Order: sequence, then structure tokens, then C-alpha cells
Amino acid sequence: MNPPEFFRPSDKYQVVPDPARFELPPGGQYYTNGHTNVPYVRWPAPVPLPEAVIDRRTGKPQVVPAPEQSAQPGPRDYVESVTPEEEEEYAHGMASSPSETAQVKEPSGKGFLNDIVEDQELECEPAFPYPKIDDAAFYGPFGRIVKAVAPLTEADPVGILIQLLVGWGNLIGRSAYFSVGADRHYTNLNCCIVGRTSKARKGLSLGVAEWVLRQLDEQWVEHHIWSGLSSGEGLIWKVRDPIIKQRWIKGKKGTPGQIETYIEDEGISDKRLLVAETEFGSTLAVMGRTGNTLSAVIRDAFDSKKRLGQLVKNSPGTATGAHISIIGHITAFELRNLMKECEQWNGFGNRFAFVCVKRSDFHSDPPDLSEAGISAEMSQLAVTTDWARQVSEMDRDDAAKTSWDQVYHEFAEDDAETIVSAIIDRGDVFMRRFQELFALSENSLTIRAEHIQAAAALWKYCADSARYLFGARLGNVKAEKIFDALRKDPQGLTRWNINNIIFKRNVKTETIDQALKVLIQAKWIERRVESTSGRDAERFIAKK
Repeated sequence: MNPPEFFRPSDKYQVVPDPARFELPPGGQYYTNGHTNVPYVRWPAPVPLPEAVIDRRTGKPQVVPAPEQSAQPGPRDYVESVTPEEEEEYAHGMASSPSETAQVKEPSGKGFLNDIVEDQELECEPAFPYPKIDDAAFYGPFGRIVKAVAPLTEADPVGILIQLLVGWGNLIGRSAYFSVGADRHYTNLNCCIVGRTSKARKGLSLGVAEWVLRQLDEQWVEHHIWSGLSSGEGLIWKVRDPIIKQRWIKGKKGTPGQIETYIEDEGISDKRLLVAETEFGSTLAVMGRTGNTLSAVIRDAFDSKKRLGQLVKNSPGTATGAHISIIGHITAFELRNLMKECEQWNGFGNRFAFVCVKRSDFHSDPPDLSEAGISAEMSQLAVTTDWARQVSEMDRDDAAKTSWDQVYHEFAEDDAETIVSAIIDRGDVFMRRFQELFALSENSLTIRAEHIQAAAALWKYCADSARYLFGARLGNVKAEKIFDALRKDPQGLTRWNINNIIFKRNVKTETIDQALKVLIQAKWIERRVESTSGRDAERFIAKK
């Protein structure tokens, strides 16, 4: 993208996709390209040079002498014809504008597109800290296996653990379950591994989990792990029932005809399916297309509905007793931008456990995983796997019931209506299924207190990951934009700042009032009233 024609050659500049997220450098000012309406900033060059500006009356560039460079560089005003009222209004706004001492990211030298992509990937400082995993989550055989292989790989241990649990829960099939009222909770799970592209070693963590599962059941790994999620009908087709149809057979030589029933498609007898989608961003993108049914089918599959199907004429496929699990890999930027607001609120998002991962170590020449010394552990787990395929209903002992009652009440107390709350609302379901897997891995049909604690520790990491990823999201775009700007200025902003600087007078007062109300109700900001020579002023400050 070429700079606007009134830039001086030596000026530093940057295109700003979202001005409210950009910290103004010393001496810098906001501008908008009059030809493209692209917002950008400009700040002083190290030496005074002639400055080209646009005359508002003629619309043509004019060259004027640049002001002399002072020891303490100050703002260089954009020279154009303005009225005294506009000049006074601008000065009033700058007097209470966001901090002018913030630093701006220097251009990388790779070109504008690379600079913009890097800025979007980093976005602003997260509202919540990066999650930390409690060692209690690494419980039982799976915990010991992960701890043994983790030093031999760059993959994040928690990423290996969650994908190992999801994979094993699918491998053992639709057998073990825990009853909650009239519902049965089987061992199928969905998770979304979130981390930087390449650097987070998301694919490596999946590879380690597959390596472990292959030693338990190589046939399952070869025939029941697929990718390519694109439609609800396609997902059902991979675990479809036999397709039975009827046709009319014409009689011969005066004999009456008859209806014949025949099998058009044999279907799939083994209903286990693990979808490992390493480009989950593509899945979210196709879900946004009109008429796509993938979201609804994924929700029904997670809930272990007895029959999956669509009431459409040209899609006769159904799936009875399907056992579907999903692993998705995505970057944080893709996740925030491709998951539509509807999917965050309608129950799609809370049917996934979101797990932040990053590279855990550096291995220029990583050793073979067989050096982990887990052959005895794997032999015992293989025996446990065969047993787990045959069991049915599970229960808790008295100590586990007491422990679960406490954990459940702590979880249920969060009744806030925010994006994060909507994303983690199904945490009790995930914890129940984690409990089942931890118990089954120890050849136990009874869930004990230690299984409760391990499941709670693992879910806490998932919930904290969701807070880290979605913590600055409220489901109200205007409110999120205001909050991003408030976080960058500890002194807060007035209504004038919000209306004129953040939204450039392009948003109705009622809309801004509603956005501020959402932020105050969510307890993300506080409102202060300040006395002035005229009427009182409102200032809004982000809470820490």
C-alpha cells in the first residue's frame, strides 16, 4: 500500500486497521487518507524536511517549509484550512486524549502486509494471563506417559495430555457412560488446540498422542482418524447407517407387480470416528456459509444423540449410535476472527475444550520416543483398553460425591453473561467425562475423589485458556472496542474521547450508552464523575 501523497519521504508511518488499538507515539497524530479512507498515523522525522500537505479548498498538494527541529520534538500539525471552532474542538480533544508516551512497534522492514499481519496476530495485551497447568492434571497412566515422553519432544505436555484423552475416549467406543438424570455421558470429547502457527508445535503434540494410541490399536488409528470437516451431511456419512430403499418390480405375463426392498449402501458398522482437523480455521470458515449444517450436527454428536440425521429430501443418510470426537488446531487470531458471534453463544463453542499450547523445549535433533521407557506402562494400558470396551454404567463413591459437590458448586456459581461464560458453560460435562477417563484408565468403574481433582485441574486449564483467548470479548463489538482503548490509558477516557476519537462521530449516542452499560454490568470498567467549570464530566476507567 503506497503512503498518501502528503507524507514526507522520511516520515515514519503505519497503516492502522483499528485506530482504537494503536498507541499514539510521541509527536504523532491520527489521519485518514482522503482518497481511500484508510486510517494511519504519522510522527516526526529525525530531520526537518519540506512537508507536503493537502489544501482543503483546492484538494491539491502544497509544499510548505517544515518547522525547525527542537531538542524536544513536539507534534507537527497537519497544515490545512480549519475554522477557529474546529481548532478549539481539536485542542480540547487532544488535552484529554489517550497517553502520548506509549511506544509504537517499528516497521519490520518486511513490507506493509507483514507488519499488519504481525500486529493482528499479537493484537492487544490479553485481558487475562496465560494459563498455568496444575500438576494434579497429570494423573494416572496418561499422566505418567505424558511426563515420560515430554522431555523428548518440543510439544506442550498439556496439549499431548488432552489429545491423548480425547483419542482414547474415542478408541474405547460407546460403552462406558455416566448417567445424569435421563442423559448418558459417554467418553466422546472435543478439544481445540490453540497456539502460534508452527511455533506452538500443535501438530507435534497430536503426533505424540497418535504414537501412543497406535501402540494400543493400530487398526483404529489407520481407519478411524479422518480430517476434512466441511458439512454436517459429510460428517454423518462417515458413520452412516445402511441405506435401505424400495422399488417397484413389474410383474411378468399378467402376474401382479410387487414392492422390493433392497440395500443401496451397506453403511458403516464401526461407529467410532475421530476427526483430527489441523486446519480448524477452514472448518469455521465453511460453517459460516448459508445452509451449512455442520454446527448443528457437531452439537448433536457431542451430546451423544441416539440418531444423527437431517430432515432433507436429498440427504437420506442417518447415523445411529455414533461415537464422534473432534480435535481442532488453530491460531488465536483465526479463532477470534472466524468463530462467529452466533457460534460463541449458541452452544457450539462450549462443546469444545479450548487449550492454549506453546513450545515446551528446544530439540534440534529430538530423540526417538521409544527411549521414554514406557513399555511396561503401555502393556498395562493395552489390557485396560480391552477391558474398557466391555464396561457399561459408572458411579462415584461417597468421597467422590462429596468432592464433586464442592467442585460443581464452585463452577455453577458463575452466572455472568459474557462470551467467556458462554464458552465454558458446559464445564461440568467436560469434567464428568474427564473423570470417567481417569477412572477407566485405572481399571475402575467407580470414580474416586482423586479422579475428581484431576478432572477439575485439567478443566481449570481449559477454562483459563478460554479466558485468555476470549477474555476481552463481550459479544458487543462497540463495548470491546471501548474496553481495548481504556486498557491502553490508565487515566481513562471521557465520553467526548469515546465519541470523537474512538468512533470518529460515526456511532449514535444510544449505541455508545448501551456499550458502556454492558461494560459496567460486566464489571470491566468503572465510571467516575468529575467536577469542571461547566457541567460535570464522566470518565470511564478500565478495572485491573
